[in-house]
Amino acid sequence: MSRALSQAVIPLVIVFHVARADAALVGLMLCALVWMLALFAMGHRLSRDPVDSLCFCYLNIGWFGLPVATSALGPEAVSLFTTFYVASSILGNALGPAWLLHHAPGTSGAGRPARANSLSGWLRHAWRTPALRALAVGLCLLPVGPWLGVHAAWLDEGARILLGMLGMMVLGAWLAHAPLGVAELRRAFKSFVLRAGLSLLVLALLWAVTSRIGRSPLQGQVAAMVLLSLLPPAANIVVLETEALRSGHSAARIASASVWSLGAIALYVAWLHVVA
Repeated sequence: MSRALSQAVIPLVIVFHVARADAALVGLMLCALVWMLALFAMGHRLSRDPVDSLCFCYLNIGWFGLPVATSALGPEAVSLFTTFYVASSILGNALGPAWLLHHAPGTSGAGRPARANSLSGWLRHAWRTPALRALAVGLCLLPVGPWLGVHAAWLDEGARILLGMLGMMVLGAWLAHAPLGVAELRRAFKSFVLRAGLSLLVLALLWAVTSRIGRSPLQGQVAAMVLLSLLPPAANIVVLETEALRSGHSAARIASASVWSLGAIALYVAWLHVVA
């Protein structure tokens, strides 16, 4: 299921979303890329563990955030979450494996690991990922994007359904095997609070900057930005870690962070219904 997601379903969603992008979506995608890179820089500064850095910036937008946004916030929030998901998926699935391989034990020796440790090797590895190639295909299909939206919408819709179904199954499978201890929950709580606060700060700065230079693509999306900041790390991180490092330490971190995210999102959505 993980291979089907990374090799086919996720690239297909990226191709369709990029091919049908307009100026507003491009602006929103750029905001998403800046947001994720800022969180990555902060996460790397807080911890030199490459898995921690990835967990800090690569959030569960597609498999977890989109269903919640759909039911709680409506179509405008869905558009924001979908665009942020595509941007984060490109970075997470393209640069994530290269980042983990870059820090894999023994990468300073001779042979293939040494090439992977160099910048050129890192970039070559990233280019071989389906996510980055899907971005290139989507950009090439921009001229026929409207035609795809009319005649191939069924394919995009099917890919989105598969994304949710397979994604939640993979997430459940990993969480079933992740040990949850008190120490890990405490560690996850500190990371969750810090990530949520920093995420809101970055999004607020992006809103302020884009508002000064024109209509902000984040205009009227305060509730969605708060919900976005409460999400747990993406379950796909454990798949990337397994392939790159032959380990699965992120499973417990993702599971522990998901506990706090579920509680915070439940309270936040309940509060939204009360004030509405």
